[in-house]
Amino acid sequence: MVGKKGRSGRKPNETGRVMRAVALYIPMYELDSAHINSKQAKYQWYPEDWFTQFKRINGNKWQERVRTMIAAWTKNYERYNMWMCECSGRLKKWHFKHEGVCPRCDKVPLEIERYKTISEINKHVHKPKDSTPLKVCPTHNKPLKAEWHINKGVGKVRVLKCEDCK
Repeated sequence: MVGKKGRSGRKPNETGRVMRAVALYIPMYELDSAHINSKQAKYQWYPEDWFTQFKRINGNKWQERVRTMIAAWTKNYERYNMWMCECSGRLKKWHFKHEGVCPRCDKVPLEIERYKTISEINKHVHKPKDSTPLKVCPTHNKPLKAEWHINKGVGKVRVLKCEDCK
């Protein structure tokens, strides 16, 4: 036999376009595959049904499909959950929301760049509330009168009411 001992496994890819990066671990279960009338058990390991079905649907392109799904998920996550600075390089360019400043280019993002939506901005950015209490009805510009209401389970509650609004 020709070749080195122990070199019968996966061969290196010489093109340089695709590399083996990670091992994909799929849950497996053990099943007795012996004949019904057999006196000895013959256990074999089988991957979960969803993975077998995925490979059956996609054929020999199932790895390409997994790579495509990972890339699409990553781009979607970056778009909606991270903000981008002016740094070069894909990994250094994207930052999480909790990072307020890029440590390399010192960019401070706008609030809409960082949090993406107005509701997220309102959740994360603390604006001081107006400390002056309401004295005038915002609709009719008439003075508000304090009244006591009894709510079940709460007790007495003080409510400010306008004469016109009621």
